[in-house]
Amino acid sequence: MEPIIENQVILSLPIFMEWRNSGKTDAYKKSIRNYSIFMTIVLAIVLFVFRNMGMPPATLITEIILIIAVYIWLVFINPRSRYKNQYKGLCASSNGTPMRIARFYEDTFTVSTESGDVRAFSCDKITNIKETEHLYVIVIEDADIDVLLDKNGFLKGDIEQVKKLR
Repeated sequence: MEPIIENQVILSLPIFMEWRNSGKTDAYKKSIRNYSIFMTIVLAIVLFVFRNMGMPPATLITEIILIIAVYIWLVFINPRSRYKNQYKGLCASSNGTPMRIARFYEDTFTVSTESGDVRAFSCDKITNIKETEHLYVIVIEDADIDVLLDKNGFLKGDIEQVKKLR
């Protein structure tokens, strides 16, 4: 059977990071806000305790710098490092830069990897199509993956046809 739509995406590190960052939902943003509030309260308590204990200013400044460094690490650096490690693992399992080909048919679509692994999905399981700068991210109901489509990777068809299949 010939596919109606076909898309190829090459998962370079910038594309991978763009996809990972696309998942930062309102819940993620709310958790960061709550974490920021928590860290502000911790900082206020440290300031109050150290001030009332008569600690030298150098100790207080050191504590403030430490709390800020932990916050920066947990919110900004750690997630990026984790994503880079995930990408390295993906490259290792792909023997190079990973590539995916999505093929859409009347009622189903498949995603193939360069190693020959194929996963099939029903088109009616598409719950959302998110858009980033270079990608369309297809969210699938009850699946553990997102399907990535490169905006410039359509070999056949286009995103409007994908939207009609849902």
